[in-house]
Amino acid sequence: MSKKLSYISLFSGAGIGCYGFKGQGFKCLASNELLEKRIQFQIFNEIANEPKRYISGDISNKQNKNKLIEYAGNNLDVLIATPPCQGMSVANHKKNNELKRNSLVVESIALTQKINPKYFIFENVRSFLKTMCTDIDGNLVTIDESIDKNLSKIYNIYSKVINLSEYGSQSSRTRTLVIGVRKDLNYVSPLDIFPNYKNPKKLKNLIGDLKNFNRMGDIDSNDIYHHFREYDKRMRPWIQNLKEGESAFENKDENKIPHQIINGNVVFNKSSNGDKYRRNIWDKVGPCIHTRNDILASQNTIHPKDDRVFSIREIMKMMTVPKSFKWSKEPNDFLNKLSPKDKKLFLKKNELNIRHCLGEGVPTEVFTSIAKNIISCEEAKNKKDLLKIIYENNLQDHQNLKRYIKNRNYNFATSRIVELSNSSRTENRAYYTSPSICFSLVQSLPKYKNNAEINILEPSVGSGSFLPHIFEHYRNCKRVNLDLIDIDENSIDILKVLVSKIKVPSNFKLRFLVKDFLEHDIDRLYDVIIGNPPFGKVSKEYLKSINIHDPKKKSKNIFSFFLEKSIKISNHISFISPKSLLSAPEFNQLRERINEKNITFIHDHGE
Repeated sequence: MSKKLSYISLFSGAGIGCYGFKGQGFKCLASNELLEKRIQFQIFNEIANEPKRYISGDISNKQNKNKLIEYAGNNLDVLIATPPCQGMSVANHKKNNELKRNSLVVESIALTQKINPKYFIFENVRSFLKTMCTDIDGNLVTIDESIDKNLSKIYNIYSKVINLSEYGSQSSRTRTLVIGVRKDLNYVSPLDIFPNYKNPKKLKNLIGDLKNFNRMGDIDSNDIYHHFREYDKRMRPWIQNLKEGESAFENKDENKIPHQIINGNVVFNKSSNGDKYRRNIWDKVGPCIHTRNDILASQNTIHPKDDRVFSIREIMKMMTVPKSFKWSKEPNDFLNKLSPKDKKLFLKKNELNIRHCLGEGVPTEVFTSIAKNIISCEEAKNKKDLLKIIYENNLQDHQNLKRYIKNRNYNFATSRIVELSNSSRTENRAYYTSPSICFSLVQSLPKYKNNAEINILEPSVGSGSFLPHIFEHYRNCKRVNLDLIDIDENSIDILKVLVSKIKVPSNFKLRFLVKDFLEHDIDRLYDVIIGNPPFGKVSKEYLKSINIHDPKKKSKNIFSFFLEKSIKISNHISFISPKSLLSAPEFNQLRERINEKNITFIHDHGE
């Protein structure tokens, strides 16, 4: 891209998440972090290109806030916020004499509202959205309600609790991800920039090639960050004979159960968490990395084979932090040539800070995936650029198009290229549906219980723009029968290839039908019909050929026939329609028909 995309990052820690955006060429206009010692790591990695753009201190400080607003400018692309979130009970809440609940979260929301970036990304703990906060107006609400109230008029917002190990991380880490896309960006929806699904490696495949250690204090001569962190030697027998998956609390020898000696008496430690003093398993994905990953008594810290906690390098691999990331102003080659004594001094001074930063950071690859998706959407928004790709690759040819999309991920650009390559779209009166509109239409659809079995129809599916949104909206239903109809055989053929590039939820059963919806004999009733029906006048001859000619009907627009038939066979309909539906005389009869139903949602998407 000719112009570098920009971002600011709030609560950026050591910058290991930001490093994913840096790697994709994004320009950091401002980075805020409370602790100066973590800002130093960002400086080592040149996260921002000017010293003044590192803002150390409390985000609620007026001076810091003003700097962030100033540096963000008037056309910021991305705002990232990973604020600390206090889960509190609302019991006995006294708004007038209590500090604001989760004020840093609310500050993030307020800054997003003020700066108005194209995209915002919030990442936090599983319970983030359900946690209470004192909102901008002083009312006590959930964080989810605050985001909706303050940002949903401007942004399409999608939130989901996910395990980051399925989206780029190599450690099991359940978090809440909230993505907002400004509504004027009709070429992209939050799902388009959501990190891509990716199967994680098992621990054996991820770190099994690293050096094993038997002696405490040993450091890999080629990697200062791979080492056996020392601990109290009396604790080693507690874990020494553990097999994979076993905990020291399961030892039959009482002397090997974790304990303390207090006034000469043995006091056994409490096994309050089943993951403490437990050896990890080679054949599983890496565990969640916590801030106290330096001690045996923390959660899931013990190596599958060695009698030690995971090394910094192993944790970096689990958090997908590249080797190129620097924890010192000195290059790794310099550090690796230090004497054993100096290496230990370096680790003694820096190790805990590094480990804490890793435990609190966002895995680099998760943000790398989001950054790549934003770039893809920004590059593909220009129709002229897409047409150039089509002409240069002769994608109007059906077989060429199939070969092309087989080598591409399913995203906005691919879907748009398929639509623009379709030479029969004018003949079939087919119109492209932007991701932003697809998102808002699907979000307005009813939700069903997890044990529900539902039928959904898209009667003019085209390039399948709605599909990723439908999959996400109904992935929790027990079973979804999804019928995909299009009059164009080539469109269905290409659509099958596109769908093969999407991770279709296992509860969906797809049926592809090359049919004219208006003459198709329906063999089931539908819970939902959604789509962008064709629009345009049709001939009397065509209407007679499909046996729906009505001389009293004023409208000869194919859209009206799609809607009338859908009303007869479905409980819920969500269609993109021409604005003339609301006022044009030719649609008088159709409006009367619609009036017999309950209209729950009308959204104006402009022209």
